[in-house]
Amino acid sequence: SAPPPHSPPPSGPCVDVEIRVTPDKRFNENSWRLSRGLKTMQTGSSNENGGKPVSTHVCLTYGMYTFTMLDEGGDGMCCERGAGMFQLFVRGEEATRGSEFSRSKSVQLKIGEVNEYAKKDVRVYVVNDDFPEQNRWALYDSMGNLVIESSDPYEEESVFEGEYTFVMFDTFGNGLCCANGDGFYNVFVNGDLVLEGGKFKGLEERRFLTVEKPIDVECYTSPDASDYRGAAQVTTSGILCQHWVEQNPHKHNYSIGSSRIPASTTTACLLTPEMV
Repeated sequence: SAPPPHSPPPSGPCVDVEIRVTPDKRFNENSWRLSRGLKTMQTGSSNENGGKPVSTHVCLTYGMYTFTMLDEGGDGMCCERGAGMFQLFVRGEEATRGSEFSRSKSVQLKIGEVNEYAKKDVRVYVVNDDFPEQNRWALYDSMGNLVIESSDPYEEESVFEGEYTFVMFDTFGNGLCCANGDGFYNVFVNGDLVLEGGKFKGLEERRFLTVEKPIDVECYTSPDASDYRGAAQVTTSGILCQHWVEQNPHKHNYSIGSSRIPASTTTACLLTPEMV
């Protein structure tokens, strides 16, 4: 059954968001905050309900928010000391959840017109030097909100398009490489390597990261549609499309590998220039 509500669902020109927290056995270590930009909108603690599951309702207007779950013990909410977790519900439907992390876990929450296809996977892979306890990293959005923070060597999160700052920390001030081992970090966006490093001096290294809005695969930018990579089978005028290597049902003078049609073209159905 659902935990007792911390406060009743609000009414008015905003969207009901429920924050449901099921603490682990060390519930006194768990707390959370909900922020928008640099402003903290709401905070909570597992102590508020004596270590039992607690549900908090907030009414949020359209915009981008960041929810951060904190654990002072540094072992997250699962699984050595119980199956704890946090869940966020928007209009009664679960939007996200989390449980396994170290000291903190942040997730983005967009209230309003949300296009989930606009989210991209950001993956961080870190090989520590000989002193892993000195190293941690974080990802901040353009407003300074913490999106991801971890001392774990591997983490993956889906984020919306925008400008971000990746920060690699070393408390000793000598980086990941090379005085005490050959450490390094890699940052991937949807499988593509976008940042790498490890040699730096001082307590941190800041790198700017742009997560671009995905291209609509059903669109093309070239006037002759040679860059089309969608799945349409007919043109808007009803003409059947075909693979570039085929001459049936439409004859054409183009071939894969030419200056007009790149050799990397593999999509089974593309428009020929005479069809647009």
